[in-house]
Amino acid sequence: FLTYFTIDMAWESFVYGDRAIGQLPILMWIPQGGAALGLLALTIAFIDDFIAVLRYGKPSYRDAEMDLQSEG
Repeated sequence: FLTYFTIDMAWESFVYGDRAIGQLPILMWIPQGGAALGLLALTIAFIDDFIAVLRYGKPSYRDAEMDLQSEG
């Protein structure tokens, strides 16, 4: 939900041409778009790990944890 509504907020800022209030009137969709892209990447990572758990029964961070233990 957070990803969807952040993308929606950035899109509305783009459509309406919202600008920041203050000394530097930057277009608001620029920083909001960066946040939306980051949340989209996080959502894709969560979905990818969820599918891995459904298919193989273990999340991806378990492999990384085992690699760290074998190095030390």
